[in-house]
Amino acid sequence: MIDLKSRIREGPDFPTRGVNFKDIGPLLASPLHLGEAIDGMALGICRFSAGIGASKIVAIESRGF
Repeated sequence: MIDLKSRIREGPDFPTRGVNFKDIGPLLASPLHLGEAIDGMALGICRFSAGIGASKIVAIESRGF
């Protein structure tokens, strides 16, 4: 398994004190790491939906269309 956390930069105290900004730019720039992240999320969704007997998965599109 690939260490995905190493591909996420953290900016402490940004935008305000006490908030840590997580930059996923390096993760998105690496096809290997991005693929591993997507596979991990998809596996989690499949396990969850199988556990509750779901036959369909619906997601909200957020680009404003």
